[in-house]
Amino acid sequence: MSVTKKDEGVKRAVSSVMKKDEVEITELYNTSQKILIACVGDFSYAHLIATTLGDASNIVVISQCGCVGELEMMYENARSHMLDLTKLGATIVFNVDFRDFAKDSRINHMRFDRIILDMSDQRK
Repeated sequence: MSVTKKDEGVKRAVSSVMKKDEVEITELYNTSQKILIACVGDFSYAHLIATTLGDASNIVVISQCGCVGELEMMYENARSHMLDLTKLGATIVFNVDFRDFAKDSRINHMRFDRIILDMSDQRK
């Protein structure tokens, strides 16, 4: 299969967008900040932040879903994103009500420098 000029142009455009996202992330966040990310979708934005920073040990990701299986049924990439996040050191907490997360005993003792609400929903 040969690669056309159009294919090469698309690859360059996608690469350019990804690099732009990485620059914006590194301008907004760093590994010394404690970051809470509330995810509604497949954890893709949390994944992007963690992989761009290269270390997620100061990142806590919360989800309203009750378990991994529930996410897997709705989102094709959820498991791989969660695996990568945990390999990078992130903490993932399920079954958290976003409106009352400060009352959740699993995370209410933590303090965060940044709180991000990721409303992107990439359903199958």
